[in-house]
Amino acid sequence: MNDQDYSAQSTTKVLRRIRTDNGKFNLTDFLMVIGAMLLYAAVARIWQPTYMVKSAFKISGFVILPILVSMFVRNNFAWLKIRLLDREAVKFFLRLLALCIGFLIMITLFARPIGNFFGVESIMAEIMTRTDSPKILVWGAVLYIPIVNAAAEEIFFRGFILQRLAMRFGFIPASLMSAGFFAVYHLIVFRNWFNPLLLALALSGLVIAGLILNWLAWHCRSLLTSWTVHGLMNIAVFIVAYPYFK
Repeated sequence: MNDQDYSAQSTTKVLRRIRTDNGKFNLTDFLMVIGAMLLYAAVARIWQPTYMVKSAFKISGFVILPILVSMFVRNNFAWLKIRLLDREAVKFFLRLLALCIGFLIMITLFARPIGNFFGVESIMAEIMTRTDSPKILVWGAVLYIPIVNAAAEEIFFRGFILQRLAMRFGFIPASLMSAGFFAVYHLIVFRNWFNPLLLALALSGLVIAGLILNWLAWHCRSLLTSWTVHGLMNIAVFIVAYPYFK
């Protein structure tokens, strides 16, 4: 066998491996995930640009980069599932939606005590001072965060990370790791907002929320369910913050 034949066979083997990607989490995925989170951390904590600039970097790292890696490196989009594929999943989704709406009603009734417990007034004052944003932009965030921001996080944490990790380690270890990434990512956002005790409580809550969202995405085989619940959770946060908005 001459060098040209050997080179052609090697190239064929590489292309065959790419075409038959089994979707399992590998070193490329790990480096991409860590890189995307470190990039966002550097932008949010060191550069500290406007919210829209930070959002552009988040979408680039959490949505565009995984899609590009899946398209040109892994050639596998099995992790990106949005549609509800069967009738039982649709029924589950509708029941869950009704339950979430009831939860939002309860949050509305107890918004003031919840806000006082977590010190939301001081958090809102810091946000308004730090961002120096007009009220119209803050209200725009009420629509942007539950829809676009939640979708980006779901694609990244419940889509790319969870699904690929589950292919390699199984659902339970993958869910724990994905929820851990989800909590650490939020630590970048609000590590200065709470005292240590409330910060630990908030991070524990985020891990639990991540585990619940992971199960929803896995159970329904769709990001639509976790995306919807995630968006409604963000709306619940806005409901608690509303009495302190000035």
